[in-house]
Amino acid sequence: MEHLELSNATVMRYQKRISGSLLDRIDIHIRVSIMRIPQAPLTRLSAQIERRAAHLPFLVIVFIITLLVGLPLFQPAQMQGHDTFAYLPRIQEFYEQLEQGILFPHWAPDFSAGYGQPFFLFNPPVVYSIASAFHFFGFSFVVSENLTFFLLLLLSGLGMYVLANEFFGKHGAVAAAAAYLCGPYLLVNVYVRHALMDFAAFTFLPMAWWGVYKFCQMGRHKYLFAGMLAMAGLMLSANTIALIAFPALALFVIFLAWAQPGQRITILIRGGWCMGLGLGLAAFFWIPALLQRNLVQTDRLITGKFFYQDHFVYLIQLIYSKWGYGNSNLGAVDGMSFGLGVMQWLCVAAALWQRKRLASLSSAAGLVVSFFLILLGLSAFFTSAESTFLWNRLRLLQYFQFPWRFLSLATISTAFICGFPFLLLKGHRLKLANLLLIVLLAALGAQSYTHTQPSGYKTTRDADFTPQKIRSDNISVNSFNEFETIWMKEPPRQPAADRVSLVTGNAQLSQSVSGPTRLTFLAEVVESAKIRVNTAYFPGWVLKIDQEPANFSYDNPLGVMEFALANGTHAISLQFEDTPVIQVSSLVSILALLFLIFFPRLPHKFTGFSR
Repeated sequence: MEHLELSNATVMRYQKRISGSLLDRIDIHIRVSIMRIPQAPLTRLSAQIERRAAHLPFLVIVFIITLLVGLPLFQPAQMQGHDTFAYLPRIQEFYEQLEQGILFPHWAPDFSAGYGQPFFLFNPPVVYSIASAFHFFGFSFVVSENLTFFLLLLLSGLGMYVLANEFFGKHGAVAAAAAYLCGPYLLVNVYVRHALMDFAAFTFLPMAWWGVYKFCQMGRHKYLFAGMLAMAGLMLSANTIALIAFPALALFVIFLAWAQPGQRITILIRGGWCMGLGLGLAAFFWIPALLQRNLVQTDRLITGKFFYQDHFVYLIQLIYSKWGYGNSNLGAVDGMSFGLGVMQWLCVAAALWQRKRLASLSSAAGLVVSFFLILLGLSAFFTSAESTFLWNRLRLLQYFQFPWRFLSLATISTAFICGFPFLLLKGHRLKLANLLLIVLLAALGAQSYTHTQPSGYKTTRDADFTPQKIRSDNISVNSFNEFETIWMKEPPRQPAADRVSLVTGNAQLSQSVSGPTRLTFLAEVVESAKIRVNTAYFPGWVLKIDQEPANFSYDNPLGVMEFALANGTHAISLQFEDTPVIQVSSLVSILALLFLIFFPRLPHKFTGFSR
């Protein structure tokens, strides 16, 4: 530790003044204390501040690009798109339960004409939580949805900047972030498909790669924290993209280990810990969704217009595909674009041409560029009909519905590669790097100019999707009501007249408390009665009669709950509670979080990691 040296003469001079006034003594104490402050930490802190401040102009550029790309999102109207009407009812339903104090909603009481679905048990909560936060601060649901899009767009650009800066420097980071934000498939998800959940995954993909890479290489706790949070965010934003991305991240860890023989075991252990903790942190959602997926109508996802064999992409479409706002169709003529961008492809071609030189300049950058080139090839393969034999044999793949969802990996791959030319210009070629960046940004802007707008806007109001309207109009929030329970043999045509009804017998029913996941009422039974609660059954509903657990049946076309009551007055309580699967999964998430917090306390010899 470096200190300022105090000469004997200086100390003696101060000591002679000790007999002076109290102010003199205080002054002496302060001066001596300042002289003894360690200077090295201050120097390091100053250097860190200076390094981070150097990023500020480049981050401003990323923000401006985001603003230009996302300008239509500041309209106080809902953009037209394939899933335009899918998200507002979901957000309103989610927010209603937050207002009731339900922090992790699972049940959607107003879907299926008010009979309910376990919708949020299978739909990740990130986008609904962010939109609900905006609404809490006073924005309408329509504006909250648009602001959610913009926030995710901004975080996507910043995430790619962080990832690319690790290898290419600030100029390359801006180029990669711009290529990511202007990536045609990313813009398709915003302005054509209006696919808020799929788009949310783009936010977490770059940070997941950065966190895994840095932790595998450095073993620092902060990189573990970043990596596992990004992977948990990925799991909690889009099911399909998460299932596509996690094998790719595992392949990345294996690739890093293979390329560094002396560190193979360490890298594999670190990568496994990071991914394992990320999965553990999101376990409260994905474990119940995975284990209970057979209790809803998920088979509807792989039928009709969503049959995967109708949505393969031709190679020429990846290189160039006309922009449009239509749907994906069988064959090579589609209404929407599957191109990856002309500028992105030019950078890929340049990377292939200069790959050996790149590797000689920076082994780390060359290694990661090589990986993303391989990942680009794999993702292109899975979007094409050449991979049909795998789609036919792997049933899990079929639930992705659209093979072109693999373009999410192609988008991050091509965007990252767009930063590599700036590594070749490192040194004293600042003016050339600035010029190249300007040219690349201008080309990306020209390429995506017509893509950064929706086909139009809808005159949608919050009042169009209130819980009462969702229930009374039987508004559907997905194509085939695939999250209706398997016990619902017939989809409801209209809402029930009452939440509780008398099937047989003679009884007077008086409802006292009714909420999204709770119902209590009194029943004065004159003659043995059969009561029907017009709510679809799903594991988690618990019935109590006179505060004692009771059985009920649900063997009827709508799969709603029915039970018998004997003569007398009875207090009935029905509540949707966490099942043992949800409780254990939540415990896993809590343990993963606690493990992260106390992780640095583990012996370094055992983990091989450091703070």
